[in-house]
Amino acid sequence: MLSLKVNKEYAAIARDELITRGWVDGNYKIEREGDYVFIPLSCSDYDAIEQALSSITEDFEIVEREHEAHPSKGCNMIDVPLDIIGDIAIIDGRNFSKEELKKAAENLLNCHKHLKTVRLKETAVSGTYRVRKTTYLTGEDKTETLHKENGIILKLNVDKVYFSPRLSTERQRIASLVKEGEHVAVLFAGVGPYSILIGKRCPTCKVVSVEINPVASKYAEENAKLNKVDNVEVINADVRALLKEERFKGWADRIVMPLPKDVLSFFDVAEYIAKPSAIVHAYIFAEDKEASEREIKKATRRPINILLTKEVGSYSPTLSRWVVDFQYV
Repeated sequence: MLSLKVNKEYAAIARDELITRGWVDGNYKIEREGDYVFIPLSCSDYDAIEQALSSITEDFEIVEREHEAHPSKGCNMIDVPLDIIGDIAIIDGRNFSKEELKKAAENLLNCHKHLKTVRLKETAVSGTYRVRKTTYLTGEDKTETLHKENGIILKLNVDKVYFSPRLSTERQRIASLVKEGEHVAVLFAGVGPYSILIGKRCPTCKVVSVEINPVASKYAEENAKLNKVDNVEVINADVRALLKEERFKGWADRIVMPLPKDVLSFFDVAEYIAKPSAIVHAYIFAEDKEASEREIKKATRRPINILLTKEVGSYSPTLSRWVVDFQYV
């Protein structure tokens, strides 16, 4: 049978990405040999698999391998959209009957033993705190979990904070760009996925993590302790509060702004805290690359050079999530 051979460092992220797409054959066990993990595949589209995983790691290949049969039977997964956060799976149940959702939830727990809970997404992300409502489907009735990605652990409550596992590779990309000794400001920082990763990867850096949701900020503080990171300052406030802080004027070498819906309205904050040649990573919803760059340029008051524009996810049939890396000049 077809199997994905992937370096153990990226195995959990790759596994969750494949499960999300319905491409893991739950009738067989995931196995490990040395530094590699082998994941049984139900998808034979080589190109699609490589495209899905190329942003995670290049250290993988699709091989032929005999896997030990899973003790559970009947892992015929229903192809429902889902997110996996720690040991919680969140199903998007639109267009599915209650019977189909129940079967999908039971199959997820039956076939993927690292999952403990399946919840149903009831609402989209909304409000100042960017949270969504979920309801219990099966497994343990809980909303708090520990999510592991990129070598860090993040504790969070899926109903009380905003968190997207789909941006793990983007967070890794940003962290890899940070240079020794930089001052990094992460705005709309949530539970700290960017902040903690950057702080851990760069001990000589100073990181400011600003988030308006008090629950998310408390988790960010706890996550800094969990990961033994002591160079991240968590600030529970609207990011506009930085405009009143003299110590942050011209402070940042790098600014991360993962708020695609409203990012343009906060560029005055970025310009206030930025050093003369600071780099900004701004996320925005747009139709295409040209539209995202056009909106960014229109909203900035200082001249900029665009370094990179990249599509990092979908939002609707007509809009995608883009990141635009630019530098003030």
